[in-house]
Amino acid sequence: AGNADFTIALAFKPDQQVRISVSGKKAKSDSKNGAYKVAGDRVTVSVPDGSPPLLLIRRGNTLEDAPPGESVKLKFVKQ
Repeated sequence: AGNADFTIALAFKPDQQVRISVSGKKAKSDSKNGAYKVAGDRVTVSVPDGSPPLLLIRRGNTLEDAPPGESVKLKFVKQ
């Protein structure tokens, strides 16, 4: 997901673990480990640093949603 200024990548791993990587011109490059839960078509991604969880809806090979208070819609495409 992202635009010309930043990208966010999610690498889902076994045991409900996920690697979250951020990079781009207007974002400090960073990677964190987190956890995810799946309930039907909803995926919740959490990181242990206290950030609000990322709530996504699965639609085929995409996960999408807009973070609360943000106008940018995130769309993750399976690679």
